[in-house]
Amino acid sequence: MLRPIICLSLALLAIAPAWGQPLQTFTSNSGAIAFRYPQGWNVITTDRQPSRYIENYAVQPAGQDFTGRPGQVVVRIFDPMYVVEEARVRLPATPEVLFQRFVQAMPGGSGATFGRRTYGGMTYLFASDTSNGFETDYAAISVGGYLNVAGMAASLRDAPARLPLLFQTVASMSTPWPSRPLDGAGAAVKNWYRVLRLGDSLALPPLACSQAQMSLLLMSFASPESMDLVARASRGFDFSGLRFQTVASGARGSVVRVGGNIAAANGSVTPIYQNGRILGGSNSLFVKLENGAWKVCGPVRGGYR
Repeated sequence: MLRPIICLSLALLAIAPAWGQPLQTFTSNSGAIAFRYPQGWNVITTDRQPSRYIENYAVQPAGQDFTGRPGQVVVRIFDPMYVVEEARVRLPATPEVLFQRFVQAMPGGSGATFGRRTYGGMTYLFASDTSNGFETDYAAISVGGYLNVAGMAASLRDAPARLPLLFQTVASMSTPWPSRPLDGAGAAVKNWYRVLRLGDSLALPPLACSQAQMSLLLMSFASPESMDLVARASRGFDFSGLRFQTVASGARGSVVRVGGNIAAANGSVTPIYQNGRILGGSNSLFVKLENGAWKVCGPVRGGYR
């Protein structure tokens, strides 16, 4: 799965940047996302929430504070699982549906126009919106059933000349984590949701670490009766669209991010981070080794850095 991405990235090294500046590579701390951007620009983390792990970034010239004025430009790089969650789709979905739903969920995106653009021999899904007083363009390519998506904002006058920057940013993105093999910590959290789906509350405590107090902390409830209620209710949900990523490891244990959407029996699709009863109010879980087995301890609520 990684080979086409690696080959694409190597090929891009030979391409002269369309915006006329040398490039450098940014790789996130977890290794979940990487992209190339012009030297002298700043990488900014965006959309951070203490209870929701997201790897979204923006790049813009050093010292710029984007307001849409002529000469300004900013590019946003989106976490592939953030795209899925904001689109509220059930996977697998066609790239076109996933892209359109995501863009329409963005501020002003409801009025966007959609199509395709070809640049450098590659064809991109493309959308454009001008409802904010400046132009916002989105481009995407499909990789392994997910989308590499970037957005660019610039003034109406400047946007057409800046489009190569958007396309080359998308082409340089490497976002392999949704398809990575699970490590032990990630497999433990995936198994937790497998058992939760079965609706058997008696099978949950053996999967929890001792400090979770028989899983009550993880379930964010105060009694075994409530835990039974959640386990029974969980039988109506489909967790097959979830993905699990270990984002931090240390002597005490590991932090596993849960990403994606769950589907209810009535067909509704909801991002997993919004289901506090099932996830404990966070989309990151602390997991530790106890007696040679990975055990789920509880939600990470105080941020993930």
